[in-house]
Amino acid sequence: MHFGLMNETQLIDINLNNNQLTGQISNSLFNLKNLEFLDLSENYLKGIVEFDEFVMLKYLTFWDISGKELLLLTKETNANATRQDFIGLGFSSCNLSKFSNFLRNQHELKYLNLSNNKIHGQVPEWMWNTSTTNLEILDLSNNFLIGFGQHSVFLPWISLEFLDLSSNLIQGSLPIPPVFTLFFHISNNPLTRNIPELFCNLSSLRVLDSANNNLSGSLPRCLDNFGVVLSVLDLRRNKFQGSIPESWIKGGNLVLINLRENKCQGHLPRSLAKCTMLKALDLRDNQFIDIFPFWFGHLSNFEVLILRSNKFNGPVWTPQTYLKFPNMRIFDISYNDFMGKLPLRLFENWKIRKFEKVHPFTYNHENSYFVIQKGSHMWIFLTLILTL
Repeated sequence: MHFGLMNETQLIDINLNNNQLTGQISNSLFNLKNLEFLDLSENYLKGIVEFDEFVMLKYLTFWDISGKELLLLTKETNANATRQDFIGLGFSSCNLSKFSNFLRNQHELKYLNLSNNKIHGQVPEWMWNTSTTNLEILDLSNNFLIGFGQHSVFLPWISLEFLDLSSNLIQGSLPIPPVFTLFFHISNNPLTRNIPELFCNLSSLRVLDSANNNLSGSLPRCLDNFGVVLSVLDLRRNKFQGSIPESWIKGGNLVLINLRENKCQGHLPRSLAKCTMLKALDLRDNQFIDIFPFWFGHLSNFEVLILRSNKFNGPVWTPQTYLKFPNMRIFDISYNDFMGKLPLRLFENWKIRKFEKVHPFTYNHENSYFVIQKGSHMWIFLTLILTL
């Protein structure tokens, strides 16, 4: 990547993210003495990047060089030598092996992305004094972190809205983010124990994804405190037991509930029918005992119902029931104890989509799953990954 910007000394903002730029970062970049914002992320740049060279750009407050083949080199002496207060730093996939020492003196950070590196061990003690009042977005996913040392319960960044700790080696209890956190992603860790009752205070939470852990105990009754805010609840592949609390759901914005592969039991609360935005409910491989949930039939956004491998029983239709399910796409009730006829009217109400006429839609339960994807700063709430 070459810059023909040698004489553009007044340039203050360069945003080239999400392109297909290749090669090394040109040294001519460091002639832009007034540069304040630089985003080169999500390209195909490669080579060695010296932190000290960027520090020479004394007005630079945001820089993101996240990539797949870059190597960021920092020096331990930078902790005291760096006097710049950065607002945003993005070093995803920069082959870092530890928390860079220069972060010690950063008190104005709003955005910090250290994901997809090779950082091992505990989050260092001094990180608890880094931008505690300003940090809004923190992504430490896809590293080899094992925990937070003695700071294992309450995280210190009081303004944090987005927190991603997924795909690490974090052990022990589920850490508790600040009360105003909106998106909390901590899947794919060996976490144990139950969800602490202190989670009840997270009344702003929109996404809770703690899939693929070893969390146990009963489902927390306090989730009704989330009210109309929560959109995604993904607790799949844990060891939760007991029933879904009847008081759990107030309705609102819930789009996805995934409790797949737990040890949940009992009946489905009829209050789930208040979730008018619900698109997908996956309860496969649990121990629920109930009749067919006719009460979901009126939900106009409902697309996915998976009850596979439980203990549901009785008829799927009776003369007194009215089945609608107008937008159903996946309907899996296999490996239960249902009986009687499967009514044709259940399928007559389903809308035929134009794309399905070209690519017939099929479902393979072994290879289909839900993924909560994230963009650079925000979440796409629901993506269905299916075998076609």
